[in-house]
Amino acid sequence: MNSAYAQSDNCSREVHLAISTGKPLIPLQMEKQKWPPEGALGPIMSEYLYIRFYDRKTNVDNYWPADKFPELLGQIRYHVAPNLDIISSQYQNWFLPQIDNLIFLQQTAIDGNDKKVALKDNIPLDVTHPQIMISYQWDRQTDIIALYKRLTQLGYRCWLDIFQMGGGDSLFEKIDAGIRNAKCILACVTPNYTKSTNCRREMSLSDALGKPIVPLLLEATDTWPPSGPMALIFTDKPYIDFCPSNPNYQKNDIWSSVEFNKVIDRLKTTITGVQTNQSQSVVNTKRSISAESTKNVVP
Repeated sequence: MNSAYAQSDNCSREVHLAISTGKPLIPLQMEKQKWPPEGALGPIMSEYLYIRFYDRKTNVDNYWPADKFPELLGQIRYHVAPNLDIISSQYQNWFLPQIDNLIFLQQTAIDGNDKKVALKDNIPLDVTHPQIMISYQWDRQTDIIALYKRLTQLGYRCWLDIFQMGGGDSLFEKIDAGIRNAKCILACVTPNYTKSTNCRREMSLSDALGKPIVPLLLEATDTWPPSGPMALIFTDKPYIDFCPSNPNYQKNDIWSSVEFNKVIDRLKTTITGVQTNQSQSVVNTKRSISAESTKNVVP
């Protein structure tokens, strides 16, 4: 969307037709402009989060920013499964953030001197029976990956959407299975999280199934519980404060603050048998079909 799109009668008709026929919308903001845009599309677009598809600093026609294109693919993946037979090698593992040793597995091998050496491995986990399902909005993905890392190293089996993008199954079906099998749901709450249609669906299903929900407040909302459809779900659930306004806030690693101990205490009430006092650098698990020809899953 740009300013001309927002004022176009034809574009307005297309959007209204898409809405009336129940089609999902993914707004791409192609230039710096007020959101929601002024005009007939304003009320409709106010219900959606956009993906910034322009260079914020220069506002030039630099489309498909490196950090935003995977976000678009992720949003599309919610609604459409790709044809695995025609994916080019460039996009085989497009959903994996470029972080060394992402899933924190250390496979071992024997070198030429008969010594055991550790090998880095970036193949994502296919966790079918997670203990924890992490619900979040994509604009906080860096912090969420750090949370996943810390919990995984403590021995928890976690479900995270970026590790479920491979394969040809519906992502909504995977989310449904992840929530149903999880023992606890961590809701990473921000103002954008409360506006996200997908996040609302995750919370509604979690609440309907009676899953324990632990809200982690990453950014201050207008009130607590936050206004909107999630208000009733969060009404009786105290949040754990990871906001910058918290005196214990750690800018470089928000999960290193004393507040993280409260997260572990909450998890211990619903998940037993995890020795969290011993950090684990090796997670005994198998690898996902999204990166291997043979399917192995974690129970």
